[in-house]
Amino acid sequence: MKSGMRRLAARLAATTLIGGVALSGATAAQAWTLGTQIGTATVDPVSGVDDLAPTIATSGACTDVNATNSQLVIYGSGFPTDGYNVSANNPNSIIPTNPAGGYDVPFIDTLANIALAQTPPVTYTGNYTVALVCKHSFGQIDYGDFITTLTFTDPHHYTSGAAAVVATTTTLTTSPATSAVAGAAVTLSAAVTPAGAAGSVQFLNGGVALGTAAVSGTTATLTTTTLAVGMHSLTAVFTPTAPAGATPSTSAAVSYAVNPPAPAITQPSAFVLPVGTKLTCPNGHIVPLPASEVGNAVYCGEGGAYVVVVKGVRPIALVAPSIVGSGKVGSTLTVKQGVWTLAYTSRTVIWLRDGKVTAIGGSYVVKKADKGHKISATVTVHLAGHADGSAGTAPVKTKALRTSLSSMANAVLNGVVGDSTPLGVPVGSVIGCAKGEFTGATTTTSGWLLDGKAYSADVAFVVPDALFGHQLVCRTTATGPGGTATSDAVATIGVGAKLLPYIAPKIAGTAKVGKKLTALAGKWYPVYAKATFVWLRNGVAIKGATKATYVLGKADKKHKISVRVSVTRTGWVTGKAVSAAVSVG
Repeated sequence: MKSGMRRLAARLAATTLIGGVALSGATAAQAWTLGTQIGTATVDPVSGVDDLAPTIATSGACTDVNATNSQLVIYGSGFPTDGYNVSANNPNSIIPTNPAGGYDVPFIDTLANIALAQTPPVTYTGNYTVALVCKHSFGQIDYGDFITTLTFTDPHHYTSGAAAVVATTTTLTTSPATSAVAGAAVTLSAAVTPAGAAGSVQFLNGGVALGTAAVSGTTATLTTTTLAVGMHSLTAVFTPTAPAGATPSTSAAVSYAVNPPAPAITQPSAFVLPVGTKLTCPNGHIVPLPASEVGNAVYCGEGGAYVVVVKGVRPIALVAPSIVGSGKVGSTLTVKQGVWTLAYTSRTVIWLRDGKVTAIGGSYVVKKADKGHKISATVTVHLAGHADGSAGTAPVKTKALRTSLSSMANAVLNGVVGDSTPLGVPVGSVIGCAKGEFTGATTTTSGWLLDGKAYSADVAFVVPDALFGHQLVCRTTATGPGGTATSDAVATIGVGAKLLPYIAPKIAGTAKVGKKLTALAGKWYPVYAKATFVWLRNGVAIKGATKATYVLGKADKKHKISVRVSVTRTGWVTGKAVSAAVSVG
């Protein structure tokens, strides 16, 4: 029988008939989903190498009246999941029969050539199912199958017989490994062993399908972004697509945590600075914050923190206003403005008799009714964007600089992202910390950092000299179920304003040759730390004359002597002023 079967294989390999029409070769265009197994088959030769085109002998014939034809199909690793046709669709009437009453059908080509025809070429491994499908001359209805198995012990040698069913193991891993943030991509990977088990893997979340992926090599993967916040139990179920050769398997459950996202900034931390502050942008451009921006948020175009602009500090009288005039009935009194920390643009003068208001205006004519009473005045000065300053004609004690944060609520920063590029803020400025806002936060806290370490200060304070050259940060920290997040507004503390003399330097002593003159530095705002002196003769520095005192020499006779005072304070611009000159007799 063997030799006869081989002769038949050679004859059918040369020419086959489909529907009575001669065709050369076989087609793999049709694919199958196997139906009911109605019998078994054997392989001739029972074992061999892949350069053979074996013959399949079935245990019986197709019995359904509609099954006029038969065709061989192979399933297994490397072939399409719905099989690959390895013989022509032959009419049963022309297929030789065997003593069991079944059919003898050869492969149309060698196993090696069939493997090479696949994309990519098949490397045989493990079990392959071969089925003779009972069918009609046209269509793909399966009227019953005769099934056998080829088992490849290596890529080129096979044996046949009952299927060597391989038990598979499926192992599930996840990336990220144990947890992810809601909405992030999570990749599920199912490793199916041993290698060569063809099939697909369904990924489940607590029994609910997430999706299915085919096994490629030994792994099936699925990426999902649909896992909700909470704990999940993930499994992978392998289903073999070949009808024999491998068992289904299910992975152990993997516990997986999906966390809420970390809080996200909706309004960044910002600095609160008063009108008139000289803000230094990252490009070095200096911007004095204008009164027109009170209640608004401003931003340097090249980066840095947002700044909420509030009203500036009020002018303070360093030298109190005073009344000029004789005070006689009928005479006119006026007010000398004094010296203020800020140059105001307008003022209001209220005149008082014995402490009670008697008139409003820039000057006051003394009346008969005023005779014997005390007349004083209160001066209120106005500067756009600043709180009003006020002082009476009697000396008043200056008060510490303060500012209000009340306009912070009017700043609109929504939707912007904080920028930690440092801004420059001068020593002596009032600076405030505006808390950022976050979504997904249960608590938010804010505070100051100095050079990266916690710094204890009020929400708004006057920047002291000691911070000159250091980095100050207004930080908001948000905490929520998804973790923590921060928003920083960063400033480098730069040099303050120039020290301001409000009582000029002067010279004390007798201006005669041989006498000692003493330089009085005057009064400055803010108070200086150190004063140095240079004595001048007719406006030109006298060599070696740099002490607070100077003894007049013959060279000074009939010349004018003055002193130039320079005052310094850490973090401030040096202030300079020259006294009035004295003539040496």
